[in-house]
Amino acid sequence: MVSSAAHVFARVAESPNASAKAERNPVAVLLPAASRSYLAIRSAARALEVYAAWRRGQREEALRLLQASEREVTGHILRYAANQTIRWWIGDLLEEMGRPSEAAPYFYSATFYDPIAWERLGMIYEELGEIEKARDSYEKFLVAWQDAEPALRPRVERARQRLAGVAPLKRD
Repeated sequence: MVSSAAHVFARVAESPNASAKAERNPVAVLLPAASRSYLAIRSAARALEVYAAWRRGQREEALRLLQASEREVTGHILRYAANQTIRWWIGDLLEEMGRPSEAAPYFYSATFYDPIAWERLGMIYEELGEIEKARDSYEKFLVAWQDAEPALRPRVERARQRLAGVAPLKRD
């Protein structure tokens, strides 16, 4: 830890206007501008700004910028987690914009780490009239959440009701 701190202080001391730079953008002082970590942090910060713009109603611009951030935030596990969040936001935004068929692949990519994505896909496929895919998605969600905590059981029951509404439950 001492050597890391010494390295940072040395970088700051060697840089012209270092204290002003550190106040404006402390991450830039600590990481080289071309490093993957710096780019990932910058992209994740931009994604948060874009998310705020989306919530203010600037949807098309938010979508364009989120998709750009998604392409930049890849690789290392921390960047992977940021990318997952960005991809979920893109799916949400596309759904909100009335573009469910474009949202589906973003939620499908989340099924590997978040079973709730199966529920979202079920709703999307149901809306698109793709009944077999909707049923399959709801069933996968229900299997994943069969032992849900009591507080989450109403969500499971809603998914069970949606499944019953699109087609009868499969019988083994």
